[in-house]
Amino acid sequence: KRDRRDTMAATVAVTAALLAAGSAGSVSLCRPSAFASARAACRAPLSMSTVEAAERTGSVLVYDATNDYYATREVFQQLYSFGNWARIACVSPSAKQARKMLLSREARYSGLVDVLEFLEGPDVGGAAAVGEAGPKAADYDTWMVLNANEGQLGGIVQAAQQAGVRRLLLAVIANQVGGLTDPAAVERQLGASGITYTVIRTGTLSKDIVGSAMRIDTLDAASCGELGAEDFFRVAMEALTLDQAANKMFSLCAADSADVNAVYKEMRFAGVNRRQEVEALLKGIVDERTAQMVQEKEEKAAAKLEAKDPKSIAEEAAEKKEDVQAAFLRAQERAKRVAEEQKAREALLAEKRAERAKVQDAIDARVEQRRRENGEGDDDAPGPGGAEDAPESGPEGKDGGAGDDSSGGEGGSGGPPGGGG
Repeated sequence: KRDRRDTMAATVAVTAALLAAGSAGSVSLCRPSAFASARAACRAPLSMSTVEAAERTGSVLVYDATNDYYATREVFQQLYSFGNWARIACVSPSAKQARKMLLSREARYSGLVDVLEFLEGPDVGGAAAVGEAGPKAADYDTWMVLNANEGQLGGIVQAAQQAGVRRLLLAVIANQVGGLTDPAAVERQLGASGITYTVIRTGTLSKDIVGSAMRIDTLDAASCGELGAEDFFRVAMEALTLDQAANKMFSLCAADSADVNAVYKEMRFAGVNRRQEVEALLKGIVDERTAQMVQEKEEKAAAKLEAKDPKSIAEEAAEKKEDVQAAFLRAQERAKRVAEEQKAREALLAEKRAERAKVQDAIDARVEQRRRENGEGDDDAPGPGGAEDAPESGPEGKDGGAGDDSSGGEGGSGGPPGGGG
């Protein structure tokens, strides 16, 4: 319960900071009366239904210096669905090819095709020269340039000045163009143009990641990891109209800390919408809350350690030792009990085997007795009189044979009278 109260208090603090930092008008920050009703009271001011109902204003031109609009077409949907732009232009050396890359099913069903315009410029190294895209390019006072390097930056800035552009955003995806090698020179060139600019760099984009926590780093950061394409283009789209992004250069990276993820979870639990998340990120509120969360963890750990005196630590160690000994004794008793139960089972099985053997012997005896009574026996078994009562066999034992002197005559009892002489 204490942890839940701490989390609720921290979330209220983050929400209060956003409320205090919010501006009236385009960013309508929610003002919940209590934390419990924050999610019900806080609604995104630029939801899909609100955008459709509101009148669209402004014009933005999108130029991909690599002409790979299939990889970056998510930004067009973000500009239409959440940016509330009245006109959106795409500059390409081939309008037909650009239409194939951009006109998806979502673009048709959402209504993006109704505000999307395709401008053609001369093919320069596989991409269109945005400065020569025709007079219509001057009708767009906000430009978003994707994947431009230092060699292309001079011509882009010059074309933007001639077109009277008031806001210029450069979005560099490092795994597509390799990033910017000289951030200081880029900053000097953009600063001298007099145009309000924003430079955002990121690492690898993935379509499988959505709603990831983000952090801000320097423009020349070594690595930014993998970030969701939808999340990156949402930040770039919001940065076009946020004062906190004016004349700033930074890398947008995936959060690699559990504390940063916890801060985003707090904000979303409180009902903060995506635009407010970007605003909190650019203002440093996310970093401040992350540092505060780390400090709170350290203070809790230190307080817990200070609350234990040496005596209590020794007592805790003794209790742990006693618990281990008790567990060992319980294990011994259990092993002894299992052995006794096994021995009893074996004795019972032996007793049952002996009883079955005794019963089987009695059955065999009765069967043998019945066989003898019925005159049934083995062919080789002796008769009832035994071997001694059997008549002798052989030539001398047969009738009519030669008898001994006691047989009643010299020729035997069976011979004719006087036949012996």
